[in-house]
Amino acid sequence: MIKRTILGTIQIALVSASTIASAAEAPRLSADLSKNSNDLQRAVWACEGGATSFQEGSGQKSSGRTRFFLGTVGASASRSEQPLTLKENRLSGLGSLSNDKGWSSIRFDCTLSPDLRKPMAFKFDILSPIPDSSSPPDDSDAAKAADTGKNWYVDTSGPIVLTHGVKETDDRDFVASCAKSSGKIQVSLTNTVKWLKDGNYVTVGISGGPGSGLYVGRGVIDDNLGVAMPVFKASAKDPLLGWIASGSSLHINLGGESTYDVSLKGSAQAARAFAAACNS
Repeated sequence: MIKRTILGTIQIALVSASTIASAAEAPRLSADLSKNSNDLQRAVWACEGGATSFQEGSGQKSSGRTRFFLGTVGASASRSEQPLTLKENRLSGLGSLSNDKGWSSIRFDCTLSPDLRKPMAFKFDILSPIPDSSSPPDDSDAAKAADTGKNWYVDTSGPIVLTHGVKETDDRDFVASCAKSSGKIQVSLTNTVKWLKDGNYVTVGISGGPGSGLYVGRGVIDDNLGVAMPVFKASAKDPLLGWIASGSSLHINLGGESTYDVSLKGSAQAARAFAAACNS
């Protein structure tokens, strides 16, 4: 069953489905939440918070208290389809719906205001029910590994690489890389979920202090471990690097199923040097 605290989603007050749907009645994401999130996270929160405002207008009446969780899918859903796609002010993809009938997998499309804080239209189709299960969410053994001996450091001998780990070993839990002055970074996580395969997708939530970001990771086979690890790309101006430079820890959530923390002790100098090299 899907973990109920999916991707650390902040529950935003939903408008009653009995209200006649219109863009003017959809709630607007608060300035504080907007300021402390990246674009994909902002869009997801806004669409989740306003989704029920449009159900009456689309003929999809609410059944009990309906809640939407966008980007997180049940085990029966496709893992080879990108769960979230944000193009300008349009967010689309897969997700889950919860109401008094249980849980269902959905496909959705959400149009937002230019600042990504207010949904202007939302529609969805139910794909299949999600069977209930009493089994706990999957936590990989790697997610429980200790940070003993790990440090933050930058390697400039080839592509610029920011690592949290033990130098000259494979004992690491966060790796970011970029080509100098490219303005783009690639993040490779060394924890995973058991179902991730090469080329499949997993939604990655990362929070640091008050900040929260959402990313779409793709499975890439790790030659040393022989399993797929999540890899995602982002702008070098994404707030993630600022959180690494100033926070105390990163909380990472993989698909709403596995969570772990990465210590940010001693990260400031390395993170700032990495950001400067990627953006210069």
